[in-house]
Amino acid sequence: MSPIRPNALKRLRRTPPAKQRGDEPLYSAHEKHKLIMAHANARGERPDWGLGYYIGIAASCLVVVTGWWLTLGTNLRTHVPTQDPSVQRLQKDIKDLREKLSTIHEKSELQAEALKKTAAHIQAMTTSTQ
Repeated sequence: MSPIRPNALKRLRRTPPAKQRGDEPLYSAHEKHKLIMAHANARGERPDWGLGYYIGIAASCLVVVTGWWLTLGTNLRTHVPTQDPSVQRLQKDIKDLREKLSTIHEKSELQAEALKKTAAHIQAMTTSTQ
C-alpha cells in the first residue's frame, strides 16, 4: 500500500505540467534587469559613515561587554551559598587527621633511628664477643 492517499495520487495525475497550464513569466529577462537597476538607483549610494561611526560601535560593544562582565561577577559572588556546616566539620576532621598522621610519622622516624642505634650496638657487641 502506498503511503500517499489514493485521492492525492489522482489529483497529481490530473494536474498538467506548468507549461501546459499557460504559466508564463511575468517579466522578460530585459524587463527584470531594468527593474533591478531602477531599484538599485532608487536606493542610492551607501553613506560613508567614517571612522567615528566605527569607534561608536566599538565603544557601545565595550560598554555592553563590561556591564555583562561586572554583573556576572556580582551574581556569582552574591548567589554562591556559604559553606555547609558538615563540609566545614569534614575539613576540620581532615586537618586534625593530617596533624595526627604527621605526629605519628615523626615518632616512627625517631623510633626507627633508635632501632638502628640499638641494632648497631647489638651487632657491635656480638662481633666483639666472638
